[in-house]
Amino acid sequence: MMYFQQLYRTNKFWFLFVLIFALCQIFINYKQGIVITPLYHYGMYSKKVESIDSIELYAVKINGKVLQPFQFSAQEWDKLMLPVHQYCKIEKHNNDLFSKDIKRILNRLYLTADTSNFIVQKQPETFLNWYKNYVSTIISAPITNLEINKITSHLTEENGVIKFTTVATKSFNEACK
Repeated sequence: MMYFQQLYRTNKFWFLFVLIFALCQIFINYKQGIVITPLYHYGMYSKKVESIDSIELYAVKINGKVLQPFQFSAQEWDKLMLPVHQYCKIEKHNNDLFSKDIKRILNRLYLTADTSNFIVQKQPETFLNWYKNYVSTIISAPITNLEINKITSHLTEENGVIKFTTVATKSFNEACK
């Protein structure tokens, strides 16, 4: 409290600025979910990180060889793997986006919320053709055969070493349903 009194006597502009900043922080922390830039919501960073016992990975096999991360830079690897990962999440993302955001906003505006205008239908063959051409430009080689599998592995730790044990493998079309 002494700080505010001294700041008020010294500079009323900075007193008002600091007071508004502090009040905004209190409001944001109270609401638990409103994030206003450039103010930070400290609750965003305070969640406990849970340990996982399994992990899902995508294996991309091109011309009979599985792509390995060490063969590419981090940026190239992201360019190769993120489209596959994101494509498989399209349906969940679309449904979540529609039910959580679009439908809520349209209902507040008293407009009808028709799913056919907002839900994007997945087209696996179109994606795979696009992905084949896309990957070809990254690896600078023609692609005759492309296979994508989703692998589920359990993680175990033995003597400080993390080991992966594959428990399930699904084809791209099965995994992305």
